[in-house]
Amino acid sequence: MNSIDAKLQTQILAGQNQLQRLQQQYLHPTSSDAKKLKKAAQEFEAVFVHQMLEAMDKTIDRENSILSGGSSEQYWRSMLNEEIAKSMCVGETGRGFGLAEAIYKQLAKQVASDDSSANGASEVK
Repeated sequence: MNSIDAKLQTQILAGQNQLQRLQQQYLHPTSSDAKKLKKAAQEFEAVFVHQMLEAMDKTIDRENSILSGGSSEQYWRSMLNEEIAKSMCVGETGRGFGLAEAIYKQLAKQVASDDSSANGASEVK
């Protein structure tokens, strides 16, 4: 019974340490966290633009065209639309439509307000 208790105690301590690391990362974001947030916002915008391109692509009647590539074209065209969306929105050259910037600003404000409220709550204790 003692070895089980010791293993359980070790797992609890490991879980507590992991929780503390996650809390520290969330409450005190670093510049790398800001970069990750910006990249996530850009990737979200790319997903949105990809969905928009897919919807636009469905309006084109390719089945009655002499240039139709059949089902394989549909598969590859979806991949092409995804890459076009990424090139438009992600990275240094991807400017996007401004959606990523708006998402980033909103989330950065939320992280900052969560950080200040957490600091205020810890000072009250």
